Amino acid sequence: MMKQLIMLLILTVSTSVFAVLPQEDAGSTLKLDWFWQNESGSQQVAQALFTRNQVKQGVQDQQKINFTLNSPIRALHGYIGPRLMHVLDSINSVSPDHATKFVSIEHAFSVKDASPESTLFWQAYYQYQDDAFNFLRVSPCLAQNELDGPCIRPNYSQIFYSYRQSFSGLAEQLRSHEGASISIQNAQSWLLNIPDAEEHHDRFSPPLTVLLENVADSDERALLLATLISQIAPDYRMFLVYPANSNGSASPAWLTIEARSGANGTPVVIDNNEHTLLTGSPALLKEMMTTQTPMISEPLY
Repeated sequence: MMKQLIMLLILTVSTSVFAVLPQEDAGSTLKLDWFWQNESGSQQVAQALFTRNQVKQGVQDQQKINFTLNSPIRALHGYIGPRLMHVLDSINSVSPDHATKFVSIEHAFSVKDASPESTLFWQAYYQYQDDAFNFLRVSPCLAQNELDGPCIRPNYSQIFYSYRQSFSGLAEQLRSHEGASISIQNAQSWLLNIPDAEEHHDRFSPPLTVLLENVADSDERALLLATLISQIAPDYRMFLVYPANSNGSASPAWLTIEARSGANGTPVVIDNNEHTLLTGSPALLKEMMTTQTPMISEPLY
């Protein structure tokens, strides 16, 4: 799918910023506090605790995603290249003397036939390509424009599942005994504590690092809210909505939830089903729909 991504460059990820937690205790925790108002207008304090390893994982994911958004060819082949070289050596060592012997990765790509050697190579390539996307927490855009180079986005669903359990303690503090709609309202009220960031296509912060930086643009904000709502109102599907032509970190972006959740917000229709807009500007979304801007509705789960 992305043959043009093959370059022999190595991806390196710095971990120096992990000093946000005490160096001597790998089991130590980071505590974050916020003041917010619940459904009755009462002032509340929400507290989140994260282990050093959770913070380390969040920063590592942020660095991998950002590197890939800025240098997709380097990042992907940094993962794929060394593995393919090992595959070539293995194929050459076990193939018969009369079989084609691959002298380089480029040579292997130029040979795509029904021979066992070529078949093994291409099977390995597609497997390692999928593994690379998974490792780097990204996915290819649905519509690739080869002239503009590869289009890569954060894998929102993968990131969502990676972090939702880390937010269970915080989400529980936002749960209301009055039901899902009020719990969702509480989560939206809490989210107001996170200041808006300018939209940027070349970087993305997973939910945990959003809390560390205390700033979020539209897709970061939508994913953070989704991790909380999935804990306090897990029975309703949510979608991340964004323009189909967005590249990199999608913007603008919106979070929607099934209308049957009872959440308050602007109604929208996704796949002929009624949904409610939870984040983002309703006026901007209406403008894009009016101008028939192609949109992507990506289910988070």
